[in-house]
Amino acid sequence: PWTAEFTKLNDEPLAETRFRDTQPPEAGPHFYRVVALGAEAAEVAYSMLARTQPPPVREVHAARRADGAVQLSWQPAAGPAVVGYNVYRAAAEPLYLWGEHFDPAKDAGEFVRLNREPLHQTRFTDEAAAGPTQASETAWPPFCVYVVRAVNALGIESGPSPATLSI
Repeated sequence: PWTAEFTKLNDEPLAETRFRDTQPPEAGPHFYRVVALGAEAAEVAYSMLARTQPPPVREVHAARRADGAVQLSWQPAAGPAVVGYNVYRAAAEPLYLWGEHFDPAKDAGEFVRLNREPLHQTRFTDEAAAGPTQASETAWPPFCVYVVRAVNALGIESGPSPATLSI
């Protein structure tokens, strides 16, 4: 299990059920909790944790076009704070698709972000993945592995989507 050290953000008890953090945390996921106060301002109950990281994208589809480019599409991340998406690609070693299991943690190289700014749509075309347009016994398009990460208004990314292999 993990532990977290919480810092009190307000000096006086709040009368409202809303709070805005005027000093947003540094990059990366952060957690918040609310503490209910009883008599003499004693802490009596704690809320569930709220995190700044958006939920991950759950479904990514990849299809290689006739020109060799890879078209990606995905279902939107379930969360109102998602403002866009980042797409990542890693090279993968060719494998025998009918007999080998693909393990992205073992078989994929280093992931590189493909877009400069978060994408607002749930699709992306990777033109740079194009290789030979006709597969043959001696020439295959490069194998690529893709993940998509949701991005919130603070610029914090979700965890990766499930890895998707394009062949």
